[in-house]
Amino acid sequence: MRSHLPAALRRHPLLNDEYRENVAAVIRNARGLILWCERLDIAEAWQLPQGGVEPGEEREETLWREIAEELGIQDPRAVMTLVARADRPERYEFPVPVLQNWLRRGRPSALGQEQWFYLLEFHDDPSVITLKPPPGCTPEFRRVCWDDARKVETVVPFKRGALIGGLTQLGVITP
Repeated sequence: MRSHLPAALRRHPLLNDEYRENVAAVIRNARGLILWCERLDIAEAWQLPQGGVEPGEEREETLWREIAEELGIQDPRAVMTLVARADRPERYEFPVPVLQNWLRRGRPSALGQEQWFYLLEFHDDPSVITLKPPPGCTPEFRRVCWDDARKVETVVPFKRGALIGGLTQLGVITP
């Protein structure tokens, strides 16, 4: 599985051949627009709220935890409803520079992520989205916007295919 990587990465002890299990929240408002989040570390790079499943955690638990942490919503279940789950995960691989950066910091890394998509309906005032994470969590986003699925073109290229696959599974876009 590592054959496409430079030799130093192929042998790196902190790189494993697995895909990290992850969830992504497709949050739609009453007008049918999707909540997009601009990354704090990369201007104009938009994505959905997402995050890795912790050991012993169920995917749906991860979904609600990540929404609370990334969007700063104290009780996400009070402001949105889960309406659909994808039947299968979508995968993406991290590009070499991303892997190198992560491993250089001494952090273990998987080759990529196996992402499960969830569709949620948002039914509250958008002001509940503060982007202020709970204590001990790091902010990830600088701002949010409500837009249609065409915003997928602003997602970093290595994640774009998985995102399109997830949106298609949920019926948000058609192939």
